[in-house]
Amino acid sequence: MPDIINDRRSFHRQRVQGTGYRVQSTGYRKDLIAFFSSLRYQMRMLFPGIMEDSLIACSGLLARLVIGLSATIGSVASIAQDGNPVVPETNVAVYQRLATECLGPPTESLTSFSLQSDERLPFIVSPLFRIWTEEGKTIYQADSTSIGLPLLRYRITNAEVSYDRIDRVSLTRSVHLAMEVRATSPDGAILHDHFCERSHTDHLERRHLAKINNSSWSETQAPPPPGGFFRRYAEPVVLTAAIGAVVYLFFTVRSAAD
Repeated sequence: MPDIINDRRSFHRQRVQGTGYRVQSTGYRKDLIAFFSSLRYQMRMLFPGIMEDSLIACSGLLARLVIGLSATIGSVASIAQDGNPVVPETNVAVYQRLATECLGPPTESLTSFSLQSDERLPFIVSPLFRIWTEEGKTIYQADSTSIGLPLLRYRITNAEVSYDRIDRVSLTRSVHLAMEVRATSPDGAILHDHFCERSHTDHLERRHLAKINNSSWSETQAPPPPGGFFRRYAEPVVLTAAIGAVVYLFFTVRSAAD
């Protein structure tokens, strides 16, 4: 039996083998029938010259269209949610992974060292400490108590996120991280010195942007790309024309009836 959600107006979804979802309703269908019965009465009062059979046919057609559209929307939404339940990595998580790739090699030969981190992207430090601790390393913050230990320091030179439009729903995300990395011995000798660049690119849906962006840091967010030609220009024109046509037809039919 399908689960009843909220109240009698809620849709019940039942899995149908090989055909996706069948959307059923309890009181919603009855409410629609009552609504269109009332609409038929109002039309009969407004246009007394219209035949009763025509009113019944028009009302029935509208009712079937609305019920069918509601069922279709419910089915598509259910299938979309079940088919793509995984939210992509957040931008913070992507930066953390890229930073680990850059800072891993300089520490391979070190068992204990001090870390001098950059002020930018402070959220990448905690995962680094956790990974190094799991590897059996001892890490200290670079201060007077860490004198006599090798020093690992990095400076972030570039960190940015960008989105490019694929279609109405999908986007391409690009995350870029660049940093200067240097490891020195206690006497100042350079153990490791390199410039590291890492990038990440993937595809995601527009609806995920609110979950993967982070408003706390400007480097972890970017404005979404503008919509396509139809959404920006053609859609408003079509919508305005459709509304104008409905208004024109309404007053034309009403004038003819009078």
